Amino acid sequence: MNVELSILCTSSAVQQSVFMVMGLCRKDVDDALLMLKNLCQAQCSTQIFRKEDLASITQGDVKSLKHLVDILGLHVEEDQSDPGTLTVSGLKDGVNQMVQMIETFVL
Repeated sequence: MNVELSILCTSSAVQQSVFMVMGLCRKDVDDALLMLKNLCQAQCSTQIFRKEDLASITQGDVKSLKHLVDILGLHVEEDQSDPGTLTVSGLKDGVNQMVQMIETFVL
């Protein structure tokens, strides 16, 4: 893995949200949980960048990417089974912005 890319990896604990769902019957609670799960899946995204995709990124590019990660609250981690491969997770719009930025750097 390019040494500069390692600063993108977030080392803090994964952010979690806790929801308490209450209803008059179990079916209402199950329906609400399913709807909540579907909404979360629709709003979140994960993108994997292979080391080959990131090979031409410069140190300046890494600073720009790090800034984007910080302001959008994205989670970036290196794949332990394939060093140099990064997985970016977060809100769909943020992940898409990261993809677009990386595509402009490697073109």
